[in-house]
Amino acid sequence: MLYYVKNTLFKCLVVVALLTTTGMIRGQNDPQLTQFAANKLFFNPAATSVDDLLHISLTDREQWMGFSNGYRTLMLNATQYLADYRSGVGVSVMSSKQNVENNLNFKLSYAYHLQVQESSFLAMGLSLGMLNTSITNGTKPDGSLINVKNAWNDDIGLGVEFYTPEFFVGVSVTHLPLYIAENEAQKNMHIYYYFSYFYEINQNWMIIPGFVVRNPSFITNFDANLRISYSDRFLLGASVRRDAFAILAGVSIGPITVGYSYDFNTGFMKSAGAPGSHEITLGIRTQIIRGQTRLDRMDIHPDI
Repeated sequence: MLYYVKNTLFKCLVVVALLTTTGMIRGQNDPQLTQFAANKLFFNPAATSVDDLLHISLTDREQWMGFSNGYRTLMLNATQYLADYRSGVGVSVMSSKQNVENNLNFKLSYAYHLQVQESSFLAMGLSLGMLNTSITNGTKPDGSLINVKNAWNDDIGLGVEFYTPEFFVGVSVTHLPLYIAENEAQKNMHIYYYFSYFYEINQNWMIIPGFVVRNPSFITNFDANLRISYSDRFLLGASVRRDAFAILAGVSIGPITVGYSYDFNTGFMKSAGAPGSHEITLGIRTQIIRGQTRLDRMDIHPDI
């Protein structure tokens, strides 16, 4: 049995690794979110719930706030674990405006959670959805936008996530180049690698270091972050990447979690005078299905 589990884990990681070695240069990028942990499902279909609660999160990010051509992203994620089937299901909806480009992305996710050891699991996920991209350029005399391109594409993603009460690590690919019809509005294939470790100092304090690597086929960005949690209720943190330094804070009150982050620009965007970026996340946890929680301590993992 142990050989089968190890062999299955190896095969899953090899498949994802092979997929991440190919690339296409099309369209624009996925939105970059500072509060990645609250939106993992959008980037990795394997990152479904780790308990028997329904998790819902809504994120609003205004990048370079104040710029006339700034970016704004709205994202909704919902995920539920089904204990009888060892499976997690989820839905993600994303709307973003990136200068003259507008995107609407809807996808359904499914993940099977394989128990590797008593308190460690390997989740293998698949997402299927649709992505609409429209590019505008100028206005008509009546003030309405001129649509230069407007196209729907099928959207497929794969991912794996290995998790225990102490850490999780994941690899995923979004916008796989498998299309029903070819058109110019298709997206880059994106690759994500991420890791977080939950170190308990005592029963109240926890330190959570981690990183996220984003590789949309032609440019790589690396986030290194550190979060500090107190009493599973309050959270403070900081993140640094090539183009920004960010601070974040969060609070949990019963089933509701609120997180806020602010990005300070560095490098080219700072020299160009771009303002900072705001991001707020609202999370809700509620129980609608009675099931068996896989890990007794997984509820300590912050949602932001």
